[in-house]
Amino acid sequence: MMQALLFSLVLGFGPAEGPGPRPSEADRVDDPRFTLEQALAAMDEGHPLLQAGGAEVDAARARVRSARLWTNPQFDLDYMWGVRATSYDPAGSWIGSIGQFIELSGAPQARGRVARHELGATRADLDDIRMSLAYDVEVAMIELRARVDEVAVLDQNIADFEHGLAIVRARVEAGVISTYDETRTLLALAQAKAALAQAKAAALDAREQLALAAGPLAARLQGQPDIELDVARPLPPLDGLRDAQVQRPDLVANRAIADAASAKVDLARREVMPGIGLRVLAGFGQGPGQVDFGFGVSVPLPVVQRGQAAIPEAQATARAAHARSSAAQIAAEQQLELAHQRAELLRDRSQAFAVTQPLAERLKAQAELAYTDGQIEIIGLMDAYLAVRDQGLREIVLALDAHLAEVQLRRLAGAR
Repeated sequence: MMQALLFSLVLGFGPAEGPGPRPSEADRVDDPRFTLEQALAAMDEGHPLLQAGGAEVDAARARVRSARLWTNPQFDLDYMWGVRATSYDPAGSWIGSIGQFIELSGAPQARGRVARHELGATRADLDDIRMSLAYDVEVAMIELRARVDEVAVLDQNIADFEHGLAIVRARVEAGVISTYDETRTLLALAQAKAALAQAKAAALDAREQLALAAGPLAARLQGQPDIELDVARPLPPLDGLRDAQVQRPDLVANRAIADAASAKVDLARREVMPGIGLRVLAGFGQGPGQVDFGFGVSVPLPVVQRGQAAIPEAQATARAAHARSSAAQIAAEQQLELAHQRAELLRDRSQAFAVTQPLAERLKAQAELAYTDGQIEIIGLMDAYLAVRDQGLREIVLALDAHLAEVQLRRLAGAR
């Protein structure tokens, strides 16, 4: 114990306590930070996929209007000039007509119903894109938070080795040990610095992934992510998630596509005998000075094509669409239940391991005191520093897994 007191006086630290954690860049109060809400706002305002989805909705809305319209009327003008033995007026004969196909079977309304269902599917697709991008942004922020925390752990590990190096050098100068311990500590310190550089590169990669998820306005997101890695709030009950899942955008889109396919069956029936064509004619010159007026009717006869192929095709397509929608709903329900179990398991594992953090700090203090007293070799001190580092990194990994599982659970439920 006299040796411990001697080295404490020389180096200015207590025999059982190391220095406090070195503040990382993420912990400085003057650093800029950005929240998840700010990241989502940047994504929502400038992401090209959302702009493309909005344009698709506009196009689908226009198709609803055009689907209910009749075809345009048609104007025809014919001229005939008699060559020989003619009874036409010397100026020739002119015949003009205006025709309009009148849809009497309700096909325009049926086309409108199909288009409205397709509009609903397109809107749901846009909601699905927005939700997927929002979850991508959240996941990227969480992973960036984890990478930043890893940098802080490795930065503290370097501080621990530097602290240990001071202890070693004091003992070397006192002639208690050989320079081997100093060399071993310097090698461990160099390895720790290399690991820190690698972690910083991983943090840059994580920031790049966040920029890709947030879109062109990601430059607004300066500093570190203001998001907690640990999930503090309790998991939502499974029954509530099932209720929310019914409105998950991709499932809504599947149901709308199936409804559109059912509406196409009705449309196929109505298009067998869609309507009639009316024409109004006026002529001049069938005889000298002669003026004529008339009208005509054209009726399509469903003889060759009477829906014998179009209607069964539409019915089969509708059955397939509804089956796909049901399959997607069943799969989503199964995934949700398993995801809830997984999220609970990973959360319990993370919380159980988090309580070991005080043990790691106690181990470090005990190892420094024991080495100072000559009770353990340098390998024991190095092992303690590495154990503290590994505990911190493992705690980050477990918290990250638990948080990502919770995000995936909400994603499967379609709930924010």
